[in-house]
Formats: sequence, structure tokens, C-alpha cells
Amino acid sequence: MSLHKEIEFENDICAHLATHGWLYQPALAGAEGDFADYDRARAMFPADIVAWVQTTQPKAWDALSKSHGACLPSGGSNGDRQAATEAVLLDRIRKQLDDRGTLDVLRHGIELLGLRQPLQLAQFKPALAMNPELQAKYAANRLRVVRQVRYSLFNENAIDLVLFLNGLPIATVELKSDFTQSVEDAVDQYRFDRLPAGRHGHPKPKGQAVTEPLLDFPRGALVHFAVSNSAVMMTTRLLGAATTFLPFNLGDHGAAGNPVNPHGHRTAYSGGANAVTLAFLSQIFDYGNTAIEKRAIFFKRLLPLLEFGREREGVDLSKVTLTHHKLKDQGKRNLALVNGEYPKLAPLTEPGSGEVREQEKIYLMEIIAKVNDLFEGELTDDDKLIYVNHVLKGKLLESDILVQQASNNTKEQFANSPDLANELMNAIMDALTAHSSLSKQALGSEKVRSGLKDVLLGPAQLYESLRKQRPVARSTLV
Repeated sequence: MSLHKEIEFENDICAHLATHGWLYQPALAGAEGDFADYDRARAMFPADIVAWVQTTQPKAWDALSKSHGACLPSGGSNGDRQAATEAVLLDRIRKQLDDRGTLDVLRHGIELLGLRQPLQLAQFKPALAMNPELQAKYAANRLRVVRQVRYSLFNENAIDLVLFLNGLPIATVELKSDFTQSVEDAVDQYRFDRLPAGRHGHPKPKGQAVTEPLLDFPRGALVHFAVSNSAVMMTTRLLGAATTFLPFNLGDHGAAGNPVNPHGHRTAYSGGANAVTLAFLSQIFDYGNTAIEKRAIFFKRLLPLLEFGREREGVDLSKVTLTHHKLKDQGKRNLALVNGEYPKLAPLTEPGSGEVREQEKIYLMEIIAKVNDLFEGELTDDDKLIYVNHVLKGKLLESDILVQQASNNTKEQFANSPDLANELMNAIMDALTAHSSLSKQALGSEKVRSGLKDVLLGPAQLYESLRKQRPVARSTLV
């Protein structure tokens, strides 16, 4: 590849992203590629927004179609209703972006007339892989790269690359080849040619939104990258000539920049490691944190003042002592040997999985998986665990009748007890005020109540917990 050709640099990045799960449609035979579907007035990629909602929240999409598509005349076609629903959704998203900013919308979603729950516009990686629904939503995130985006409402200026998450702009990229220009040229291009005000030398009229929606802070892209073959700079807010760019480099053995890459550009990491969905999405939170920029500036100025380098060899830590935290006798065991004896280790009886897993966590995962099949609606893992494992189970553990029956019967006999069904019904009714959505579904369906009983007797371990409690003494047998 000819490294001096900027277009080839652009081709390389897009091809690499495409092999790492990004959506990319190159421009062929004079066509515009993905840019043809870009909505520059709203600064979004509508097709991906609609596809994301339809795939991950089909019930919400159906509700929107019924409430907003029904406003059309009776003669309207399905295509007309679809277009009307899309227009309402896209206009609402644009309004929320203008009012709250891109970062807040991605984190918390938007509210729409006709929906009980906020509409999610992204799914970040769950902390624990306990909920298959959240895992499926996370895998459904649509990452797209679009080339030569003519973004402006006032001219035909084009940005080299724009990165989208589920149709919303996350990052813009200006590329330069080191053989003809430098990363500073890309920085200057942002400062003097990529103006969020849109019109050169014309301030924004009061009460009029004439700024560029893609570049304006905080309602546009979250971060703007200036990239060359050897260096990367970034900023989260464009302010014309006053814009501050920070280095986004790995460092080169204690020096600035990036190390030599025998397989390509020095900045290949910016389209390599960060191309992974997890890395890209996790950085979204960092870009909105201004404290990170402040720390970066502080450390940049602090480093030259330090007498030692970033790495030191031969540091003696043998005399370092722990003074503020004591671990007295933690894990201590008497290993004194007498007459040649030695501690015996229990033999392995079966092969291990190589993964340490807590039994309690396994039970919680089973509870969530089973409850997912019982209830409808947008519920969090905490909602389900609290309702089953704390509210219902806690109420049942207070029943003297169930404690007595669990102590005197087998688990199978206890499961068939009419008293268990009655006490479960009472517990559901008691929770009606605090957990109305879940309790109403349980009261209205014998299948849900039966499923709850199976969960309580299974991974929730109701029977075992009841047997651990002491039965109340009775003077009269019933």
C-alpha cells in the first residue's frame, strides 16, 4: 500500500473496522455509499435507529406504530404508517439530543408518548453475564463507519469519517498522511474549517439553532479525532481557533507518540484495539468526563518535573511494611510436622471446569433466567431479584404454617401443599402496592404463579431456608 495516499489510509481503516463487526458500505461505481442514507438535518443515520428499536424493543415499536401511525387517514398504507412512526421517533430523538446532549440520551434513553418505559438507544456491556436478554441487546448494538460525510447545513464540507452507534454520531475523524501533511494539519482543519457555528464569521442569532448538529457540543458527536499515520489527537468540544486537542497516543518507550508498528501504521491501534465493541462503548463514558482532560493536562506538565523516568529498575521493596491495614491470622494454618507426618490432600474426584464460580451467584443467575420467561415488560435484574428473592421469599419465611410444614414433610410433599399456594397468593397481594407491575401479572395468570412457586422451591431455596428456622411450639395439634 502507498502510505502517502490519504485515500488508502482511509480505505485501510474502514476495511479494518468492517472485519471487526462494524457496518460499512463503500461507495462503488460513483454511488455515495452509506452517506446517501445520512440525515444531515438531524445528524443521524435513521436506518440504524429504526433497526435497533425494532430488533431490541419490538413491543415498544409496535406501540409507537399503533399510537402514531394511527393518526393517518384511514386510506393510508402500511408504508405511510411506517414513515409517520419513524418521523415521530427521529424528531423526538433530535429534540432530546438538543435539550440533554448525546451522552445523556445514550445513557438513559428517551421518553415517548405511548410508551411505559424509556426507549433505550444503546446497551452497554452488563457487568455480569447473568441476563441473556441484556447480552442479546448488547450484541445487537449497530456500529457503523461512514466516509466523506457532508454534514453542514450551510455548505458541502465533508468530514473524512463519522462513527455511529445505533444511528447516533459518536465520533468524527479527520485523516492526514504523514508523507504530505501531519496530525497538526488535521487539528487546524477542525479549528478553522469545522466550525460548530456553521457560518464563517457569523455568530448564532439569538433564539435560532443555526449551529451544525453534528459538531455542536453537547448535542453532536462525543469526540473528534485528528489522525495521521503516526499520531492521534482528540477533543470533546470544538471551539474554533480556541479548541484544545489532547494526545491520544500509546507512548513510544517513554517518549511521546506511538511505537513503530512492523505491520502497518503507528496509529493502527486506534482502529484496532478500539474497534472492538466493548472497548469502543466503554470509552463513551470517558469522553464525557471533563476531569479526564484536566488530569491529562496536569500529568503532562508534571512529568518533566520528575527526576526519574517512567520505569525504574532495582527498587528494593523488602522493607516496605503494611501500617494502616492489618490482616492478622488471615488464612493461617498450623503446618508443624511430627514424626515425618505431612498434611494429606483430598484426591480429585472429577475434572474441574477451570472457572471458579460461587454457588450463590449461580442460584441468582438461575432465578433471573427463569423469571425472564414469566414476566413481560422492561425489568432490570435488580427488580426481578428483589421481587422473588426478597419480597415474596421474605414474606413466606414469616409464615409459621410453612415453617411447620417444611420441618415435617419432604420437599415433594411441601410443594403440593395447599397452604403454600395460599401463602404465595397472600405474599403477591401484599406486594401489589410496591411492585404493582409484577404482582398484577402474577395475580392474573396461574402459569406465572406456578412458575414463581417453581423458582422459589428451586434456585431461591425456600424449602431449605424454612427448614433452618425453628418451628413455633404448638399446644394443640391441628
